[in-house]
Amino acid sequence: MHTCILQGAVQKSDGALGVGLVTAVRSATVSLASGLLFCSPRSPSQCLTPLSAASALVVTLGGVAWVTAGRLLGASENRRSDQT
Repeated sequence: MHTCILQGAVQKSDGALGVGLVTAVRSATVSLASGLLFCSPRSPSQCLTPLSAASALVVTLGGVAWVTAGRLLGASENRRSDQT
């Protein structure tokens, strides 16, 4: 339920790209958490591998870059409209 509310709020403000970003970061978080919580010798497929950790890192850093760039562009546009 909370996922639907979050995605609805993101959809209104950032559109489909924002929803896709939230979904990707959530997947990266689940991958890291399951690797840390459920890794055992009996279920090695749950263990975090260097490749899955790198994938989660790339997705998360991409999300941070996208949010930061959006805020910087928004601040730049606000300053430009204030000057006119």
